[in-house]
Amino acid sequence: MDMEGTTILSIRRKVVFIGNPSTGKTSLLNRICHDKFLPEYDSTIGVDFYTKTIYYNENIFKIQLWDSAGQEKYRALIPSYLRGASIIFLVYDLSWYESFEAIRNWLGFVNEYTSKDQVKLVLVGNKSDLERKVKFEEGKKLADNEGMLFFETSAKTADGVVNMFYTSFSMIDFFDSIRTGNNDEKLIKELIDQNVIGKEKLQINKEQQRNNIIKNAQNDDEMSKNDFLKKKNNDNNVNNNISNNKNDKVIIIQNETNKNKKNRKKCNC
Repeated sequence: MDMEGTTILSIRRKVVFIGNPSTGKTSLLNRICHDKFLPEYDSTIGVDFYTKTIYYNENIFKIQLWDSAGQEKYRALIPSYLRGASIIFLVYDLSWYESFEAIRNWLGFVNEYTSKDQVKLVLVGNKSDLERKVKFEEGKKLADNEGMLFFETSAKTADGVVNMFYTSFSMIDFFDSIRTGNNDEKLIKELIDQNVIGKEKLQINKEQQRNNIIKNAQNDDEMSKNDFLKKKNNDNNVNNNISNNKNDKVIIIQNETNKNKKNRKKCNC
């Protein structure tokens, strides 16, 4: 992909993560956006926002990702979370069965405040690195019954996260005329590959910018050094001229004094 010829279009999408507290929503977002896993972090208060840029051919998508708090006291904010979303990820903890049972409550909010024709729903069983309490078949059955995509992931090990995100993203309306099926492997692979290349090119550009900054700073330092030496030489020249003028004056005074001595008449008093 030639990033230099890429046209930046105003293609913006909203993606929302909902589910019980401590199911790993924030960890999934950190893995998606920064490819990092933070063992410890503060619980989300209300909502946090993340941004991610996605490249596809001549298009750049600006994705706003909403990380919603799962606590009961923040449920009143759910309508604003869901409004205008292109993808909603419903996340549960594979090692915590109650979080899976709560998905039906979260689906109630989704069905009340969104239209399934306008948003893609994705069920995510997270923390596959821990001891399983929810069977794969249970998650798959729920997803199929509700018309959702289904994935199992581990934000900690990154297992399944990239495939989950780009497969889900390939289902947004922008790709309707391109996609050949619900799991268009060719399209998904193109998205993943192009964004790896885009990320590498951005990293190269950042390195070039950093090197340019360092080079400019070094040039500025060299120019400052040369200016200092030049000024110092000029000051030395001025001082030398002043010194020479003083010596000239001393010589003139001495000559005048000697002349006066010669012209002085001898007194016969």
